[in-house]
Amino acid sequence: MNGPAGAGARSIRPLRRVEATVEAPPSKSATQRALIAASLAPGRSILRGPLLGDDGRHLLRALEALGVGARLDGADGSAVLTLEGLPAAPPPAGLRLDAGDAGTAM
Repeated sequence: MNGPAGAGARSIRPLRRVEATVEAPPSKSATQRALIAASLAPGRSILRGPLLGDDGRHLLRALEALGVGARLDGADGSAVLTLEGLPAAPPPAGLRLDAGDAGTAM
């Protein structure tokens, strides 16, 4: 094999299927996106190790006001957030939501 890999380079055969679990480091923006996705999904979603800064907490309170069920267990780093997706019923008329400065929520 020629190129930057030089001597000792190996060929890698493609796999047909990969099954794995990937643990990503906590991220505020990824947590907010996961909150939104979980709120739109029917049934229960579980987020392990969410990074709930001020923006994430504002977004979570807004989703709860819309009818999303949420329960936070544990502390930072080992927190588990369980969400029940949005109910089929529309939110009450005149409902005001405060997302703070959470750009993802806007």
